[in-house]
Amino acid sequence: MAGEATPLARPWQTSNGLKSSTKGFIVLAVVLVMIVAQTELVATKWEQRQPTSSSRSLFTCPQLGPLNPSKGSKTWLDRFESRDFVNAAVERFSGAIQIPTESFDNVKVVHSTKIQEDNFVRFKDHLLTSFPKIRDTLNLTIINTHSLLFTWQGTSPTTAPLLLMSHMDVVPVLPETLSQWTHPPFSGHIDHPNDWIYGRGSVDTKGTVMASLEAIESLLAVGFTPRATVYVSFGHDEEKGGFAGAKEVSKYMENVLGLGGRVGMVVDEGLDSFTEEEEGGGVSVVTVAVAEKGIATFEVVVETHGGHSSVPPRNTGVGVMAQIVAAVEARPFPVVLSERNPFLRTVVCKDEYAGVVDTIVREGLRGFYEGGREVLAEYLASKSLASRYLNALPEVVTAYIQDRVSVDSSTAEVLDVTWKNILPVAKELGLGFKVINIDEIVYEWVPPAGSNVGNVTITLPLTGLEPSPVSPTDNDAWRVMEGTIHSVYEEAGKKVIVAPGLMNGNTDTKFFWGLSKNIYRFAPVMGGEGYHTVNERASIKGYIKAIKFYHELIRNYDEI
Repeated sequence: MAGEATPLARPWQTSNGLKSSTKGFIVLAVVLVMIVAQTELVATKWEQRQPTSSSRSLFTCPQLGPLNPSKGSKTWLDRFESRDFVNAAVERFSGAIQIPTESFDNVKVVHSTKIQEDNFVRFKDHLLTSFPKIRDTLNLTIINTHSLLFTWQGTSPTTAPLLLMSHMDVVPVLPETLSQWTHPPFSGHIDHPNDWIYGRGSVDTKGTVMASLEAIESLLAVGFTPRATVYVSFGHDEEKGGFAGAKEVSKYMENVLGLGGRVGMVVDEGLDSFTEEEEGGGVSVVTVAVAEKGIATFEVVVETHGGHSSVPPRNTGVGVMAQIVAAVEARPFPVVLSERNPFLRTVVCKDEYAGVVDTIVREGLRGFYEGGREVLAEYLASKSLASRYLNALPEVVTAYIQDRVSVDSSTAEVLDVTWKNILPVAKELGLGFKVINIDEIVYEWVPPAGSNVGNVTITLPLTGLEPSPVSPTDNDAWRVMEGTIHSVYEEAGKKVIVAPGLMNGNTDTKFFWGLSKNIYRFAPVMGGEGYHTVNERASIKGYIKAIKFYHELIRNYDEI
């Protein structure tokens, strides 16, 4: 089956990235706050709603109308409005939250303690118990002890399969924060009157795990069988990089199932996809990330003569490191907003439908090629510096510098520029300087004889990930994604604008680039709060909407 699958016919597009990097302890954040007004979308036949390459120009934000499946009964969605269904679905969601699948730093191949391992086994058992039709119909492959890959076999071996992704692990709850929680973090407390379900993982991201399975269970209940095979992948260590989970799943899908380049669409978690624009006349801007920044981490070690703090040398190790950090901060990468950057699409969409116009953004876009590009980029970017100084005179001071790499750049460029910015500090202070890449000395400077007061050693890269490819926004896969969002989330008096965007962080999709060119990151559970912090909680209504999203996405994709 899998070996015969062929990709969808699609015109590939190569547009990407806002060039900014987090330099050392420097955080370069892209901030855009706009108010968006109501706009009218014309719903016509699907073929008539497809934007052409010329209509989807750089500085316009054309919108598709809602996409509804033509096959099956319109009443299939009615069950999601039933009080009985909502209560039962939320109870199953609560049960998932109650299992503390925390992901700790000690994760290597599997979770290191018996309790941690048992929790992932319990979570798998909860899924199989909660969804008996999935248990009896879909094939489950367990990969590297805890990651799960469900296969819903389609009837057409030549139709490119769909992959839905999420992860089961959650960030740990710090013991010192327990008293700050309104309800215990693993209680899965349900508060129907206030539309909340509490607990670690309710937002990130057991809601997508459970919602995707609720959707499939519901489709199985009405006898739906997909043409395209549907894969559902849940990793067990995404919060620590996904190397034991999603990476192994991707290798299995590519090497064992033969799906390299053959998956029609991949949908994984996003971050803050919904932006409410209350003053804009009831319009929400929904961001679907079509790319992710890269990442590069390297180590800087300063070795100096120690001493007592009462008689400090002229340049202590901490002082030298402070100067290095200052040098990195003083020469940041220029903020560049290029045509290749998906974030520009987000800016354009928010501006086009703005109820309250930001004149700097509007004029920057209008004069983009006459200097507006630079003004706009600087306006949208903000910088912050955080550092920590030690109250000691150590002989060795170590800093780990992490850069977020723009889609306009590469890890090699970022690392090269950074160490060359640090070199003048070492020379000025008479410190030996060495750059090492694995076992190779990339560059070395030795001070004049007798003047060496220490050494600076840079090891690169400790970790590195190139910026992701940019997924297209002018093909069938994108039309299914955007059209389904319009269909599910738009309501009377509430319009939704779907904008391509850029994700600053990384998801498990970084391991799946070889399977598909259509990778979209979207957070379907709207209205959550407390991401990675105390009182994490998801909206019950938002969770039910997410179930509808997956339900309709599968049906719409099946009609490509």
